[in-house]
Amino acid sequence: PWSSATTCFEALSMGVPLVAYTGTTFSARMSTSVVNGGGLGSYAASDAEDYADICLYLSEELKSQRMNKREIRRIIEESELYDNSSLVEHLAAAFLDMQTKLINSSTQS
Repeated sequence: PWSSATTCFEALSMGVPLVAYTGTTFSARMSTSVVNGGGLGSYAASDAEDYADICLYLSEELKSQRMNKREIRRIIEESELYDNSSLVEHLAAAFLDMQTKLINSSTQS
């Protein structure tokens, strides 16, 4: 039921392609979110045929994929997944929103 969110992030950060299969639940879409958020949406498969096609392409292009490790790492490192400032700002805004909602709900009781 769980896809490889952490493993996906680590693999892509090392320049190793990971084909994500988009599932039907939140937990089954984690690796797809990482792949898309990392700017590598071409590695996200929407169905079994798409998954097989992507894997086949990668296996046929194995030599060039090894050469592309630096490119994959560059894409990931320049993506929103590595944008620490933005992530902290969004997290802080979410905490403030939760605090405001908690305060408003307690004053209305």
